[in-house]
Amino acid sequence: MAYVGNTARLCTAIVDGDVEHVEAWLAQEGVNPDTRDFTGRTPLHLAVMSSTPAVVKRIVDAGARLVARLADGRTALHLAAARGNVEILKILMDKSIENEAEYEEKKDQRRKAKASEKESPGETKKDADEQSGDDGSDEESDDDSEAEIVDAESEFEVKSMATGSFVEVSRQSNNGAEDGAALDDEDEPNFYDVNIVAWDTPCSALHLAITEGHVDIVKTLCQVMYLFLWHGIRD
Repeated sequence: MAYVGNTARLCTAIVDGDVEHVEAWLAQEGVNPDTRDFTGRTPLHLAVMSSTPAVVKRIVDAGARLVARLADGRTALHLAAARGNVEILKILMDKSIENEAEYEEKKDQRRKAKASEKESPGETKKDADEQSGDDGSDEESDDDSEAEIVDAESEFEVKSMATGSFVEVSRQSNNGAEDGAALDDEDEPNFYDVNIVAWDTPCSALHLAITEGHVDIVKTLCQVMYLFLWHGIRD
């Protein structure tokens, strides 16, 4: 197996199902539970593919990125569905639901904070501009700068939206992902969209479970999808 840096001990422990060694490695100061090996696998990918539910849970609890992808675009959820281990799938989904709840709570707090700022009395933008001596004369130059940026990128498709214009670059690389697409976007929320598909073979976790004949996985994923749909209708 191809390992990077000091992750050899962790990866070996994962394959052996050695929970104590996994915990000991993760407890070290400054370790990254998402360090990839030369094949692009994170410890979570490796554990879901070849280890026990106990090991998977330790890695998940250590803060591993659930949505990190392999080079072909599969996440740990795809791997768990293909493998057919219901317990591992539930560990991933439970953590995903927990992360989504935290994400929505933080988003709601930000929304309330913005609403509170709007309601709070304070100087208007016009007053602030007058105090700073800004008469708005630089607005035209800003517009010109934006136009120059769009013109410079004229080789790409330009779309005009209600909020302004932007340059859309959509180039596909050999592996089906967009050129330069990262295997893990840290700005992406760390919870699953159960309908997300892989890149090379556009299959969701449900597709993979059906293909492999894992009936219990199919039932579990359908239950999750039903709950998401019901939650969306109620909201």
